[in-house]
Amino acid sequence: MQRKIEYTVCRTLNGAPLVTLDSPLGNGQEITPDGLRRLAAVMTSIADEADKADMGRGYQPRKGTINLEAPEPYQPPRDADGNVDLNALADEVFSLLPLELQQRLTVIRPRAKK
Repeated sequence: MQRKIEYTVCRTLNGAPLVTLDSPLGNGQEITPDGLRRLAAVMTSIADEADKADMGRGYQPRKGTINLEAPEPYQPPRDADGNVDLNALADEVFSLLPLELQQRLTVIRPRAKK
């Protein structure tokens, strides 16, 4: 599902920049940290646009739409035959653990047979 944020750069009664957001994202969204970073970058670019907008006499609201692309789904590492490489997968999972926990682990993981 492609998600997008629609916005209008407008102004307050005092002539200060204002942005109105319209988004189908709604409440209760589950967003990964990377997704939040992309969203923050999008919001920053909209804020920059609002700051640069001419709010003078000939002012006209400007509308825009920004598509939020979903990240590519995770693909596990594969060996030369196209099978999931369990050793590489175990190394990836292990590397995601906090360093302190990695250092505390005393169990030796058996290597998968090839």
